[in-house]
Amino acid sequence: MAPMIWWAGRRYDDRLRTLIPFGHFEILEKINNMGIAETKRTLWEQELNVDGGFVRTTAVYQKVKELMVTFVPFNHNLVVVHKKLETVESVPDDLQLTFRYVLHETRKVDKPPHGMSIDPVWNPKLSGVEVFYKVDGVREYEGLVIMFSDVDVSARVLNNWFELCTNFHGEGEATFYLLFVDNETADYIREARRIVKAVRQDGYSRVFERHLDDWGGFLGLLLCGLARQRFSRCVENVFISYTLRNN
Repeated sequence: MAPMIWWAGRRYDDRLRTLIPFGHFEILEKINNMGIAETKRTLWEQELNVDGGFVRTTAVYQKVKELMVTFVPFNHNLVVVHKKLETVESVPDDLQLTFRYVLHETRKVDKPPHGMSIDPVWNPKLSGVEVFYKVDGVREYEGLVIMFSDVDVSARVLNNWFELCTNFHGEGEATFYLLFVDNETADYIREARRIVKAVRQDGYSRVFERHLDDWGGFLGLLLCGLARQRFSRCVENVFISYTLRNN
C-alpha cells in the first residue's frame, strides 16, 4: 500500500476524531510501452533533505535514468512532483510518464473515503482534473482537489482514479501538482483556480526557489540560538522530518 495523504485538522466526527484520508498518488513510467519497473534496476537512492524540506530520488534502470524531487511548498496545500527521464543508450526511446491520484478509503483503493461524495471533471481552461467533494466531519467539508501539470497531458477519469499522462522521445521532464483547498478558505473554488494559474505562471523553478527560502526562514526561527546547540543533530532530524511530513 502506498503512503496515504492526510490533511491536518480534517477529521470525522467520531469518538476518536479520526483524520479523513485523502488517498495516495504514484508515478508510472514506461519505455517503448513497457513499464520501467519491469526492467533491471541498477541504482536507487533517496535523500530527505531536512535543510531544504524536500525529497530527492535517483534511480537507474536498464535503459533509463530518472531523477525526482518531491515537496510540499511551505505556504500551500500543494504536492509538487518534478520528474526527469533520460535514456542511457545512444538510441532515443519513447518514454511515457503517468501521474496517478486515487482518492480512496484506507486499504480500499476502489472506494472513496468513508462518507465522501465526489464529482470529478476535466477543466479545459485549467488543463487539469478537478475533483469536487463533500464529506461530513467535525463540520461539513466541501472541497476541491486539482491535478495539473506544466506540460501537455491527456487525462483519464475512472470513478475515484485519476491520471495525467505525457510522452517524450529520448528524454524529458515534467512537473505534476496536486492541490487541496476546502471551505475553510473563503470562496475556495476561485482561490484554488487562482493558485493553479499563479503556479503555472511562476513555473517549477520559481516555486521550488520560493519554497527553499520560506523553509529556510522557518528552520532558522525554529532552531535559532541555544535551541540548535541544545539538540543533537539526530533529535533535530527526527523533529524536522515529522514537521515536513505534516506540513
